[in-house]
Amino acid sequence: MAVMILRNGLIKQWGYCSDKGESITVTFPLSFSNTNFFATAAAINDDNDSSSYTFYVVSQKSRTARSIVFKRIRHRDGNTTKDATPFTWSAIGH
Repeated sequence: MAVMILRNGLIKQWGYCSDKGESITVTFPLSFSNTNFFATAAAINDDNDSSSYTFYVVSQKSRTARSIVFKRIRHRDGNTTKDATPFTWSAIGH
């Protein structure tokens, strides 16, 4: 995990997650001052196949200044499944 704090107070954080499970809590190395931040995730497809992945925040209630819960879903050959593929994440805010 890494953190960058810009002069204007903007905080950029990013990391790698290999935790198993459908819903994954990512705990930030540094808390934001509030819950008004942007977070995203992207799968690392080690299978090199045609799978695509969807990541979304489970609920706004699960979002804190210190963590966020992502849910990941794998789309492959017309099927949607739960998956444990590793992913990178990033978040930006104050």
